Amino acid sequence: MQISDENLHHVREIMDEVFGPKNFVSVITFRKKSSPQEALEIPVISDFLIWYAKDKKQIKYRQLYVPKIIEEEKHEKRGEVKMKHRCEIFVSEYLPSLRSAIAKTLNEKYKLSQVEISEIMGITQPAVSQYIKSKRGFRIQSFSINDKIDELCSRLVSRKINVVNLSEEMCKLCELLTKNPDINACKHAGNSTADVN
Repeated sequence: MQISDENLHHVREIMDEVFGPKNFVSVITFRKKSSPQEALEIPVISDFLIWYAKDKKQIKYRQLYVPKIIEEEKHEKRGEVKMKHRCEIFVSEYLPSLRSAIAKTLNEKYKLSQVEISEIMGITQPAVSQYIKSKRGFRIQSFSINDKIDELCSRLVSRKINVVNLSEEMCKLCELLTKNPDINACKHAGNSTADVN
């Protein structure tokens, strides 16, 4: 549960009653993206995630962080390495490309309209238009990924998967992409197209 510092202690009391104090795992503090610059008081720049388990003895934790590409020279000069969650990398670098490939396949191969594609994919029609016109996403030219995209589109058209299941399928494609060093190298080198054969 996410909460600000104002009611953190009250929420902890309620959660202790629901899950029991022995199932409390952690309070995770994270920084908000921005804070008001003109505040008269010290601004609140963080929120908290309260983590409880149904049974603390059975919780599992997997570290999902990977090194973030250093984007600013000042970090490089100081020798800093920022960490970025694997899903953040996927959303910023691969998701637009996959959506573009899926939208184009649904439009070109299955002759679906932009409105139909937006309904199937759970995105807006203007976004579909930009994906089809290559204004969003770089083109993925990997036979293994393209085969998976074709298979995914076939299942979308036949309604074997829906918008909810689509996110799970995107996660599977993410795993294929993030494990492929050639795609990563092409993308990070600044190429607009990732050629992997």
